Amino acid sequence: MCGIVGYIGRQDALPILIAGLHRLEYRGYDSSGVAVLARTGLKVHKAAGKVRQMEATLPRRLKGTVGIAHTRWATHGEPTDANAHPHLDCSGNIAVVHNGIIENAADLRAELEASGHVFHSETDTEVLAHLIEAIGGELDQAVRQALTAIQGTYGIAVLDARQPDRIVAARNGSPVVIGIGEKEMFVASDVAALVRHTAHVVYLDDREVAVVEAGGYRTVNLDDEPTSKAPATVQWGHEAYDRGEHEHYMLKEILEQPEACERTLKGRLDLQFNTAHLGGLNLTPRDLLDIKRVKILGCGSAYYSGIGGAHLIETLTRVPADAEAASEFRYRNPVIEKDCLYVAVSQSGETADTLAAVHEVQRKGG
Repeated sequence: MCGIVGYIGRQDALPILIAGLHRLEYRGYDSSGVAVLARTGLKVHKAAGKVRQMEATLPRRLKGTVGIAHTRWATHGEPTDANAHPHLDCSGNIAVVHNGIIENAADLRAELEASGHVFHSETDTEVLAHLIEAIGGELDQAVRQALTAIQGTYGIAVLDARQPDRIVAARNGSPVVIGIGEKEMFVASDVAALVRHTAHVVYLDDREVAVVEAGGYRTVNLDDEPTSKAPATVQWGHEAYDRGEHEHYMLKEILEQPEACERTLKGRLDLQFNTAHLGGLNLTPRDLLDIKRVKILGCGSAYYSGIGGAHLIETLTRVPADAEAASEFRYRNPVIEKDCLYVAVSQSGETADTLAAVHEVQRKGG
């Protein structure tokens, strides 16, 4: 449940980065850190524990208008200061923050160490910083080439002190969103970190790389072919993402359930004709009539929601429905039925087991 925040523009980056990290605390994490491009080069500060603990030990003068930040949930290595993000290359010029897992990190690490690279953490993420350094050249091209060498999932933001006019971001299986401002741009893993600053965002697709500059952005795929992105407008204000007067986020979510249900149903119920209008299904009436079963896939609280949702679907439509833990689904070699509608549910959109279940359904023609 890691979090990414990035900023490039004319304002002091550090307050924006820290505030963004606080808005991502609901996701769960065990360490945090920031990297800011100062006049004297790249400055990194990170620590295990809560954001406020890292914030309390920040140097007094950490000024710069470009920076990236991260909250980490440990996968490779213990939650320590050294394993916290951002991670650097040997020169200390390249900084990387990363959500996801690099599955071939051990092999890449061995190759890089054999060629003289020195590592300072146990993480898979540090491999990316050294790989980008080894490739060299323009940052966006080096990042793109590095990503073609890795296997796994990632949402990343990368800085190079020698190319201070850009942040390079990329996504594969882990969300990355770009916020569009006035002569300033933002990068994040969740719009919650951006909504105080802009309502205009662009969501990266899998295997897509973005070069983000203060005046705009451009995107390409991993084959270096330009891609076209249409900005979207965030419909919620920052109040929806703030803790407000509540002691913690779980209490906020519990107390806001009636309002959340009302917002979900608003505009979708047609009381005059006793029906509902549901957008986003991309299914024709004939397709819907052909559905004989519904299966909901999710993990954790999303799976529990799926159990409740399946009960409602079956009760109201008389179409058989059930929920299954996505983490078990792909391992039992499931039979994919042509007349079954598979619904994947995820709070974050990046739950690896749920994404794997979706790929299993698609691979088998569901």
